[in-house]
Parts: sequence; structure tokens; C-alpha cells
Amino acid sequence: MNAHYNGPLTLRDAVARQLRDEIVSGTLRPGSVIKDAELAARLGFSITPVREALTQLAMEGLIEMPPNRAKRVAPLTRRTAAELSVVMRLLSVPAFVEGVGRLTPEDLHAMRAAHAGMIAAIERDDRRAASLAGRTFADIVIRAAGNHEIRRMLAMIVTRFERLVLLRYQESIAQTSLEMHTQILAALERGDHAAASAAYQEMLDRFRRTLEALPDDAWDQAAS
Repeated sequence: MNAHYNGPLTLRDAVARQLRDEIVSGTLRPGSVIKDAELAARLGFSITPVREALTQLAMEGLIEMPPNRAKRVAPLTRRTAAELSVVMRLLSVPAFVEGVGRLTPEDLHAMRAAHAGMIAAIERDDRRAASLAGRTFADIVIRAAGNHEIRRMLAMIVTRFERLVLLRYQESIAQTSLEMHTQILAALERGDHAAASAAYQEMLDRFRRTLEALPDDAWDQAAS
């Protein structure tokens, strides 16, 4: 679900791509104050594309730009995580249900490859690669649904979900994904689309419950 780049990168896009990666990976920690001039000097860009990139990332929910206050990387709060879980379910489940009936043999092959890639990444403790493989697995089905607008909106939600997974990592999340992916593939192999969709929904529900179970000190403070 990568709808951010469909052609040659502008300077704004290049800055946004790098900052997005730094935010998702945690290189730029939640709550970190952003100073335009310092950021431009570090990245080697002029101030204009940096400011444009920050505006773009604010639209994506990764940067906060409150009036008359310093910009900062959006914190990870319990409330935001809960709201993202709801939006993710509302957008992705109908698309997944639609997509499973349109998968081709080539799609199933790609899903098996993504699942195998996730297993290998978890075994070598490469959380970023595991997250990308899981994202690819689901996106194959979402793409098959053929709704470009849902896929475009999901691209931003999934990026923020990936940040949640990486920065609030729990072993149970990885194991749940592997278990549910296995169930989804098995259901698709026997042509049981309803079971595949149910397994996907259960994966999202388990992810939400894992987040809900995290203690308060695992979350950042919301802006006052």
C-alpha cells in the first residue's frame, strides 16, 4: 500500500520520504521537536522543500504543527492507537473481503512469498523487513479489490500502523501475524473466502487487543 510515489521525486517528496522513514523507524523519536533550519542543514536541502515536506507529513499524521508552537514528531498515544485501529478496520476489511474473490494464481504465489519473507525476517529479528512483508501480504488482497481510493487512504494509515508496530513492538504481534497469515493462505488454497476474511479480521482484532493491554507508561503524553 505505497501510494506516495508514482513518478520522479520532487525535492519535497525526497525530503518527505527520508523524514517518513526516520519517523517510522524511530530515528526521529515521538515528540521530538522539529526546527526547520536545523533539519534543512542536516538533510542538505533548502528550507522551502523541508517546510513543504513537513506540511505533507502533518497531513499524514506523522508531524504535529500547532499554531504558535514548535513543530514536533507526533507522539504515540493510547487514544491515537485506538482510533487508528478503528479506521484501519473500517477501510481495510471491506476491501479485503472484496479482494479475496478476485485473487489470481499469481497473487497467491506472491502472498506465499511475502509470508515466507516475513518468517525469515522474524527469525533474524529484522522487524522492519517483517513489517514490510506483512504489509505486502495484505496489500496484494487490497489491490485485487480494485478500489484505488481506499488503497490510497490506507497507504497513510498503514504507515502509521507500521510505526506503532515497530516502536511498540510485542512478540505476540509477530506471532499473531504469522498464525493468521497461515490461516488465510490455507483458507484461500481451499477456496474458502469467508474463512480467509474472518482470519484477517481476527488479526486486526488481536492487534488492537495487544495495544489495549500495554501499560500507560508505554505511551507518550498527548499535546497539552
